[in-house]
Amino acid sequence: MGYFKDISEMLAKKYPDRKVYVISDQHFDHKNIISMTRNDLFDPNDIDNSLDKMNEHIINEHNKIVGPDDIVIMLGDFSFKTGQERLAELTSKLNGHKFLILGNHDKKERPDLYLKAGFEDVFLSPVKFNGDFYSHYPLNATIESRDRPNSILYNLLCKEFSQASSGINFHGHQHSYVNNGNREKNIACEVINYKPLLVGRTKSYQSNNNLPYLDEELIEILHRVMSKYNHLQEKGIMTDYLYTILLDILSKYEDDIL
Repeated sequence: MGYFKDISEMLAKKYPDRKVYVISDQHFDHKNIISMTRNDLFDPNDIDNSLDKMNEHIINEHNKIVGPDDIVIMLGDFSFKTGQERLAELTSKLNGHKFLILGNHDKKERPDLYLKAGFEDVFLSPVKFNGDFYSHYPLNATIESRDRPNSILYNLLCKEFSQASSGINFHGHQHSYVNNGNREKNIACEVINYKPLLVGRTKSYQSNNNLPYLDEELIEILHRVMSKYNHLQEKGIMTDYLYTILLDILSKYEDDIL
């Protein structure tokens, strides 16, 4: 059991056989980022005009590559001091099914803001997808600690990543090239020319039976029903569901049993 949440199966069930892209550190509406790392494309002496151009450029480059049915995982620092209405406006302009790993400039205490703004899921810590790792910060344990949180969880994540026999860590946070080792790939906007990077596809998912998938939405519905009708028992419902599954499995071996 690892410390990384593996989203491979979840994405395959929800969006089978789709392209998956990744990008980080758009920093929408962040004026100072222009003079810090983006003055090759935008004029730091004309901040307001350049800020609009920067936002528009990032959106256009995104939509040139990511289609409406594609998936894009964003690795944090999506915007800077942005309210929910503005977040929703920015998110609505970007193609694809959008997932976010929160970075240091995102509002970690309010993941609901991003869900309400149009992200389909928000992750507080790094995740895995198809054997690779996705984080806001680099995970190589040998780099300086200022480039990642100094917490028990992140130390465990770094250790798990370093002990893994394979897999690349896609990360952002660093707005220029830094050699963090051959298993780290920086995909911050400036480093990849503002173009989301294709990292693979979701797997083709096919259920082996016609039983309903017991996901979070179905569980929530069950809880609402049970709270309304006191005579229904959660334990009984779950027992019936598992019993149905067992009968379906055993039916395939009916001849052997008899």
